[in-house]
Amino acid sequence: MDGGEGADVTIGITDARSEGAIARPVVEPADPISSLIEVGYGATIVKKAFLILGELNNEDIDWLARQGRKRTLEPEETLIFEDQQISALYFVLRGEFSVVLDPPVDRELARISTGEVIGEISFVDSRLPIATVKAIAPCEVLEIPRFRLTSKLNQDLGFASRFYRGLSLCLCDRMRATVRRLGYGTALDAPELSNPKPLTLDPQDLDLVRAKFQWLVQQTR
Repeated sequence: MDGGEGADVTIGITDARSEGAIARPVVEPADPISSLIEVGYGATIVKKAFLILGELNNEDIDWLARQGRKRTLEPEETLIFEDQQISALYFVLRGEFSVVLDPPVDRELARISTGEVIGEISFVDSRLPIATVKAIAPCEVLEIPRFRLTSKLNQDLGFASRFYRGLSLCLCDRMRATVRRLGYGTALDAPELSNPKPLTLDPQDLDLVRAKFQWLVQQTR
């Protein structure tokens, strides 16, 4: 099937920004697709993986699927340890994680579920994680080794441009969510964040990134 702007994403992944369309069937992931989006503030809130995948083309996603590996974690198993170097970027394919501060604080900061990204902040600044990430249900993640991703970014400028734009959207959305929860410093530091809105996609774009995520889940081994 040739790619085009009007192609049906339920049949294959097509993207007008890619050089060639991937004509492959989309297989439903283990989790319902409704778990990949959240509704709040009167709009659909896009999960972090969607923000990155939305910027990548078909060849980029194929590369992620080939270079990454699926990792399975059981409840209470730790993916990331506080103050310990991490060597990968993770896309959550299934399940839910808890982000906690280790003792003496011992407090849960957030929950991370299907469609989210883990380790993106440490990937950007190379500093040690400030919290522990632990599975609270059976989980599957796509683990992209840091050295492979860094090498790809250095060698493929097109991929680097698309990936870093997606990562920037991801980090901006996280910052706005933090401002929304804490609500400090916006009046002087960033007036445009004083009434932050969740980042949204129009229905056509959302269908496309859903198909991309489904394809990534299908191809990951």
